[in-house]
Amino acid sequence: MASGHPPSLSIIGCIFSVIVSSMTGLVAEYLSLVPHDRKFVSISTGDLITNSIKWRPEFSLAKAANAFRAVEQYAANLINQPWRQEFWKIRQYSGFYKHSVETALSGADKLFQEMGYGATSNQVTLILDRGAEFAHLI
Repeated sequence: MASGHPPSLSIIGCIFSVIVSSMTGLVAEYLSLVPHDRKFVSISTGDLITNSIKWRPEFSLAKAANAFRAVEQYAANLINQPWRQEFWKIRQYSGFYKHSVETALSGADKLFQEMGYGATSNQVTLILDRGAEFAHLI
């Protein structure tokens, strides 16, 4: 091959470019339609913080901030590397979820559901609903 890369890397690069381009277009369209005071706002985030304060006697703003950072990093990983299947599932018994998110936030699964994840029938794993759309590309 002329590029010197194995074909699989070239294919993944093309897929990634298409996904990023599609996502960029969708984000731009969304931001052009939503009123400014509703951009980057989620009602469930406020509910999540309120419920965490109410139901977690050991609630800490610092721990909640760290949990939100962990969720943000997970979202960034998914956006930047959508072909990586390990980001399509969140095992709610994993160290990431238990120690970084669940210990600080009550009902954190709602954040992931807003990102497109759905609960499995056993309620211990969240699966990205759109992951199946990309599975055949890998």
